[in-house]
Amino acid sequence: MIYEGPLSKCPFCVTFEETPHHLFLHCIFSWNTWCLILVWWQMLWVCPPSLADLANWWFDNRFRRLERHIWEVTFFAALWSLWLARNDLVFNNVSRSITEVGVGSMP
Repeated sequence: MIYEGPLSKCPFCVTFEETPHHLFLHCIFSWNTWCLILVWWQMLWVCPPSLADLANWWFDNRFRRLERHIWEVTFFAALWSLWLARNDLVFNNVSRSITEVGVGSMP
């Protein structure tokens, strides 16, 4: 659990327990954010079971040098954008759209 107490449900979907895998990957909000980013990159994907599996897949892709660097930064920018959106919702009661979070992650 990222936060223990009365806010232990995922702030995005308010349905499932807030775990790192759920918050950053399996929540419908996060999943749609990743889909938006990957559509921009013209990539098809299957949602992996864990963040480690996503990272392994992400960093195993073969791009030319500049594209590879941008691709790698996009992974961390997406995680950071999801985290900021989560904190805005939890602490400031401010909701972000999938487009705001996803586009904010892209180069």
